[in-house]
Amino acid sequence: MTDAENQIRLIDLTFLDGARQLAMSEAIMTAVGQGAAPPTLRLYSWSEPVVILGVGQPASDLDLDVVRARGYRILRRIGGGTAVYHDADEVSVDFIVQTGSQLGPTDVHAGYRQFAALLEDALGQVDIRTSTVTVEQARAVTPDPVLRPICFASVSPFEFFHNLRKLDGICQIRRRDAITYQAAIYNRFPVEPMIASITHECESIREYRRQRLTEFATDMETARGEPVDYAELQNSLVRSVTRLLDVDVVPGSLTGFEQQETERLIAEKYANDSWTFRR
Repeated sequence: MTDAENQIRLIDLTFLDGARQLAMSEAIMTAVGQGAAPPTLRLYSWSEPVVILGVGQPASDLDLDVVRARGYRILRRIGGGTAVYHDADEVSVDFIVQTGSQLGPTDVHAGYRQFAALLEDALGQVDIRTSTVTVEQARAVTPDPVLRPICFASVSPFEFFHNLRKLDGICQIRRRDAITYQAAIYNRFPVEPMIASITHECESIREYRRQRLTEFATDMETARGEPVDYAELQNSLVRSVTRLLDVDVVPGSLTGFEQQETERLIAEKYANDSWTFRR
């Protein structure tokens, strides 16, 4: 491992508006890819309720009247998949590394496996026991087309089950020079806000989706018996990264470039309807 990879920057837990959180993630990815910032770990949550579309998902999947009436902010991420609802009851994790490094293997499954191991170890430290979804298990699940608009209603390899219910969602965003591994984990899973945000062809489909999502997904409060403090989870993840990857995790902050890039991305992309409603 190179000297640069021996040290991982920790950006401390934040609760910020949705456009800023998405812009920060992309700004950090750009800086890490250019070698202008070290590999970076950060946990973050949301100071407002947001519904986030996948990069290629049509906005028509959302019931825009309901979403706006409830005051949910509509955003679009650069990652794939379909709609998610986030608020302060969800915590996101970014692990951003250079492509091709030991921390960012070119093999997709190897990268997922490493990231999942870190998360599983950290969750174990806060008394949440999980089982990791294998590639074979994920392939054996037949996708339900009725649930397509809801990202958390499907399962992918290296996500976690607790008592046979999905606990987290993970993805990776890959560029030529950088990879962002991301996870979303709920303290309280928002079945009702998620269902309310989606367009339903009829009431029976709405109720079917509500029932299936309730049965399929779970959260940290259910798994642990009480909510998880995000700062506690961050400390656990730092210990996991330090031990399993044999690196130093050092508190840091955004560089000047990352701050400027964040503001640019907010103005030109994440707070701009031309991006959000591009499809």
